[in-house]
Amino acid sequence: MGEFLLHRVRFFQFVPSGILALAQSGHGERLALARGDGSLEIIRFSWNHSQEKVIAGNDNRSIEAISWIGDDRLLSVGLNGEIIEFDLQRLCPKYRLDAFGGPLWCMSCNCEETHLAVSIG
Repeated sequence: MGEFLLHRVRFFQFVPSGILALAQSGHGERLALARGDGSLEIIRFSWNHSQEKVIAGNDNRSIEAISWIGDDRLLSVGLNGEIIEFDLQRLCPKYRLDAFGGPLWCMSCNCEETHLAVSIG
């Protein structure tokens, strides 16, 4: 008898979550997108528009807006009232800051990337 190679396959129902926010990095090399399940995806354009990193979502985290500071700092705000900076090496939140004003809806940084404006609702 001949030799056989066996490959095991499992099928699952993949239901992608909707995109809530997009942000392009300072030099335009990366695109960050926030999904409805609280996860973040980073797409790198120089890698033929392929997915570079994924930061897993959390049931306690909603993301309403994301913003890059330069090419290496990614921040998000959400309905829980926190401003979160993500560690792009460990793929987890690096710093959390409570805004003490209720849900946060949008944010943007200035051209010099020294100040961050956040809308408190």
